[in-house]
Amino acid sequence: MSLVARFLAAVVSPDPGDLADCYAPRAVIEMPFAVPGLMPDRLEISREDLRARFRAGTAVRRYTEVLNPRIHECADGTTVVLEYDVKGVMLATDAPFVLRFVMVMTLADGLIVHTRDYTDPIAGARALGPASRTCLPPCGSVTQCVRPLGRGMAVAWINPWAFGGSDELGA
Repeated sequence: MSLVARFLAAVVSPDPGDLADCYAPRAVIEMPFAVPGLMPDRLEISREDLRARFRAGTAVRRYTEVLNPRIHECADGTTVVLEYDVKGVMLATDAPFVLRFVMVMTLADGLIVHTRDYTDPIAGARALGPASRTCLPPCGSVTQCVRPLGRGMAVAWINPWAFGGSDELGA
């Protein structure tokens, strides 16, 4: 199984810490569209700290299915662009959600050493309303927003990298 296939399977694993096994012992995660003061735009992180962060998100949500994966392998042989949606459910409300991701992964020795995660947290937060916070020691906090869409559906924006900052995202 390729690393990208393992990664996508781990996204919906019963133990989201399995996702960390796709990363090198030390990795860099960049989020170019991060909201200053709400989440860092760059993390240099160990695999075990990453494992703890992934597991922390399970206190508020569960991913259930990966949808629409598109894998673009670059000519350099070490870069992969991955587009995918994740279907999930908020544990407190059973509200379903879908999140959209685009990641640029740099691979070495069969592991992820660097990612650039492209999301639009401001547009997501504005569409979903004011952010609410749930602290998840010792791994920081998870920012979550949920808005009902009718017919039992909801959209959620969750950022497991959120630290500090205010609950207000501004205009």
